Amino acid sequence: MGKYIPRKDFDAELAARGAVIESDFRIFFATKAREMIALVGGKVEKTADLLEFLNQGLDEQLNKYASPDVFQVLFEEDLV
Repeated sequence: MGKYIPRKDFDAELAARGAVIESDFRIFFATKAREMIALVGGKVEKTADLLEFLNQGLDEQLNKYASPDVFQVLFEEDLV
């Protein structure tokens, strides 16, 4: 069948990876919130420090997302 995969499989893989990266970012924000608050001490002047911290977190998550690892994601149907 060559090097092609069915479009539905490709779409499902992208959706799964999107769900993983969203979850990882939410976990990052939740687990690092105190560290972020402490980092800037409520001072607007420290915006650059906060942005650097967030960009490092973004880089970590995107590197994880770009890996060839296989993710297993379960989608639940809407019951509405």
